[in-house]
Amino acid sequence: MTRTRLPRAAPGAARALLMGLAALAAPGCQPVDEPAESQAAQPAPSEEIQPKTFEKFLAEAHVLDDGRLIIDQDILVKDAAAARAFYEGEMAWSRQSQAASSQDGLGSTAQPLTVNQAGGVDTIWTHPQRMELTYCVDTASFGTNANLLVDTLEQATYSWSRRIGVQYRRVVTATCNNATSGVLFNVRQTSLGGANASAFFPNNGRSDRELLIDPISFTTTAGGRDLLGILSHELGHTIGMRHEHIWLANPCTTETAADARIVNAYDVNSVMHYPQCRPSGTGGYRQSDLDYFGAQTLYGTAPALIGVIQ
Repeated sequence: MTRTRLPRAAPGAARALLMGLAALAAPGCQPVDEPAESQAAQPAPSEEIQPKTFEKFLAEAHVLDDGRLIIDQDILVKDAAAARAFYEGEMAWSRQSQAASSQDGLGSTAQPLTVNQAGGVDTIWTHPQRMELTYCVDTASFGTNANLLVDTLEQATYSWSRRIGVQYRRVVTATCNNATSGVLFNVRQTSLGGANASAFFPNNGRSDRELLIDPISFTTTAGGRDLLGILSHELGHTIGMRHEHIWLANPCTTETAADARIVNAYDVNSVMHYPQCRPSGTGGYRQSDLDYFGAQTLYGTAPALIGVIQ
């Protein structure tokens, strides 16, 4: 995934990143949607924070059955070389951000619903593709949970399309994997090493456009999570949404705001905000009004709400 400089870093974000890098291995800094109840302990103010080495960063990656890696909570990359590019990009961004923060002398505050960017351009689906977001489901991989997954995924797609100008449609195919043509993405169950799910951004290539679900997603209640919320969160990524908590002064992940653009006001209740990163440590995943407002600025209002077919 290409990483570029943001026009302006959130004040203090670099130190927050370094704190997150140093604390990732602590219990509170779990992979996305992992059932973690506690927050990582924060270092004493006098402690010197050392960034995580690439070797340690890579050692914590989860290797999928096809050799790809899940790094830094829920980011899917092709191989170790791609993981290094990600790591070096994040560290470069943090150094730039730290320099800006030291000049400001200000503490950072939380900010926004955020859209992913590549080369300074929002990575969102364009018209008419955004009204035909097709997917297939590898039902065999879900076993006895197949019907539950299909039904809940339909609810999750509708939770977005009922308010914003996107439409998802399931296509039944003979086979369903990341080489299946005729669909934008595929959905399958696989072990994710403790994470509940992993998704993609619109600018990813077809082989990387997978919605991967770990079996734990069907039973976890950590942080108020449930299957519908987890799927709604991951679908937010599929339409270009980044994690909301990346702008916090003390984030509980190492993800930075590199390649991100602020869309609207910060919302602690956003569906894109990790529950464990909220002050309450709970709240699960459901879209808020601010989520819908921000997404509508990118995709417009759902046709059903304005009586116009887009």
